[in-house]
Amino acid sequence: MVEETVVMDEVLTDDELRERVYYVLNHTYPPLRELLLPIAVEVEDGVVTLKGWVRTPAMKHMATKLALEVPGVKDVRNQLIADDELEREVALALERDPALEDDFPGIFVDALAGAVTLWGHVSSEENKARAQEIAQSIHGVRKVINDLKVKGAHT
Repeated sequence: MVEETVVMDEVLTDDELRERVYYVLNHTYPPLRELLLPIAVEVEDGVVTLKGWVRTPAMKHMATKLALEVPGVKDVRNQLIADDELEREVALALERDPALEDDFPGIFVDALAGAVTLWGHVSSEENKARAQEIAQSIHGVRKVINDLKVKGAHT
């Protein structure tokens, strides 16, 4: 007589799921592991919410895929912000502001883990401050480094 062994699916608590998803995202996939800030993971009733910053939309997509592969995860709400998407959003907001109309071609935007750096040249201190205010108002910006220079000002 042959005995059959039935292995039941392991039922994990939300805390155990959070730990497993966190580990997979922050330790097993090199591009995510090498980020400056880890991805935050929240779990409620098996539904995972991812928060934080990644460099690219591809990394954002991969985070969802990896989290869904963890046994017990029912769904993933990906609230990650990709730096290059953030750069585009800030640049568009700057471009649309009438006060910066003449300055925008000279304003450049870089983002890393939600820290946005503005650099280039503007025509006045007011426009420098306005650019920072606009950048800070964009969802996902956690910090603005304003390296803009005022044209003609001596530094």
